[in-house]
Amino acid sequence: MREGLQVVLGNRLLRSIAGCTGTSNLFSSAVQAVLVLYATRDLGLPPELLGLAFGAGSVGALVAPLWVLLSPVRGLREQLSRETAQFNEG
Repeated sequence: MREGLQVVLGNRLLRSIAGCTGTSNLFSSAVQAVLVLYATRDLGLPPELLGLAFGAGSVGALVAPLWVLLSPVRGLREQLSRETAQFNEG
């Protein structure tokens, strides 16, 4: 674990990505917690319906990578791979 932290903290790009991801995770978790309270208390949504909505979003998160992998759009996977590689280099 120490070696991994040294690699991340020693690389400017990885350090920036880790900081951005950590900040995003922190605030999105806070928003999710407040959203649940707002939806159930103020909007009066039953917890079952709110759980169903979150579950539908999770299914979408699983389907999106499969869509890219099996996309009928020719070369989409290769294009995304090239763009990711260019981002990592530069």
